[in-house]
Amino acid sequence: MAKDWNGNAGSIFKTLGASNHTENERQADDFYATDPVAIDLLLDYPHIHMPHGVWEPSCGSGCLSQRLRQRGHHVVSTDLVDRGYGVGG
Repeated sequence: MAKDWNGNAGSIFKTLGASNHTENERQADDFYATDPVAIDLLLDYPHIHMPHGVWEPSCGSGCLSQRLRQRGHHVVSTDLVDRGYGVGG
């Protein structure tokens, strides 16, 4: 199979800002909130079935958990860091 992309080994890691592959300052405890529109796009995709009960293990400030609840799901929200939403720690 022919290779259809040219890049270097660090490309994806720099894009993600992952680990020590970034030149920028990282957020405390790696907190990067996801726009709730991501849930809308996921749930509106015709081939995706999300169960009624969902565990959001990295709930952060609750953006995705709240949107899932708005869309009719039962959500258990937890995070390793207490950010004032869900169960922290």
